[in-house]
Amino acid sequence: GDLYEKYTLKWTVSTSCGSVEDVVDITFGQDTTGTPVSDIEGNSYETVWIGSQNWMAENLKTTTYNDGKPITLEPDNGDWSNLTTEAYCWYDNDSATYADTYGALYNFYAVNTGNLCPDGWHVPTQIDWTDLTNYLGALGYTDMEGAALKAKSGWNSSGNGSDDFDFTALP
Repeated sequence: GDLYEKYTLKWTVSTSCGSVEDVVDITFGQDTTGTPVSDIEGNSYETVWIGSQNWMAENLKTTTYNDGKPITLEPDNGDWSNLTTEAYCWYDNDSATYADTYGALYNFYAVNTGNLCPDGWHVPTQIDWTDLTNYLGALGYTDMEGAALKAKSGWNSSGNGSDDFDFTALP
């Protein structure tokens, strides 16, 4: 069968005294590393399948939309807060130190263009996150979804996760 497709198995056991039926839903799936994806600048990102969803397992660091338009860099914190146009910045204004690990920071206007992610990808919606947490809950991670997705190191106050799905969520 196809991965993540739900199949219904139904059987009936009959004897001379009567019969009993049972139904079980079965989904075949695997959580595994996906195929890396590249943005328009050639930056490559690892991906991971979690349930039926394919997630980027690294933070986006492009400075160009997928349509080739450059994104405006706004390094001034005061100006950043008052923007009504698309922009990105680097943590602590230090791309050399932080870009490869933490990626860029994008404001709502940049995200809302729909052109931020590589072709065929999108910034996760609330529905995407709900589907992810529901899947993790069904696997027994209810109230532990965050810990299962968090990196094994880098979090303060003993806040590291188990990174059970190679998602490697960073602080």
